[in-house]
Amino acid sequence: MKLTAQNNNTSENHTTTGGIPTIGRISLLLALLMLLVLPLNAMAGRGWQNAQPSKRWQGEVQRFVLDFHDSRLRGHRGEPAILYLKKELLRQYPGIDVTDLRLRKVVLVAKTKVGRGMAQLRVGPELSRMYQVAGSPPDFHSRNRHSYDRTRILNPFMPSWGPWQLHLRGHFKVRKVVVEVEQRHRPQYGWGRQRDGFHLKMRW
Repeated sequence: MKLTAQNNNTSENHTTTGGIPTIGRISLLLALLMLLVLPLNAMAGRGWQNAQPSKRWQGEVQRFVLDFHDSRLRGHRGEPAILYLKKELLRQYPGIDVTDLRLRKVVLVAKTKVGRGMAQLRVGPELSRMYQVAGSPPDFHSRNRHSYDRTRILNPFMPSWGPWQLHLRGHFKVRKVVVEVEQRHRPQYGWGRQRDGFHLKMRW
């Protein structure tokens, strides 16, 4: 009888002690599962937030390349040579509505004969500061794209009404002007497909 009692006790002890690792394994698996699930939920939440339109709408930026085909320009009697950017936009991109655009900046791709030419952007009633455009006599006759300086000029008049002009003082050779704009009337999701084709002329 004692032997039977001992066997039962032993069996009970095995059952009890054997259950501890099982519970421990389940707890460990649950903890690992929580560690995996919580970061994924947080990432999903951030991704959803990033997909929403921002409260302050930022206009979709469009870039238009105006080709001037290495035109030589120089002022006359102290007056600058002028590039009429709105006029060129209408000529090179027929159908564009320039009254619906707000100018952000322009990039003048040009060079000057002796490296002392100055460029200035006029928008409406305002003029930007003068920007010096690099160049040298040997490079002036080169067609290598690396011989051209790239001068970025910010819009001095953000309402962007009135003329958009580049005033050039010195002896210039102009390859192109990149005009960066955004739409004046701010839709929720940009311009749509019909106008996307306008910026496909981006060539360097």
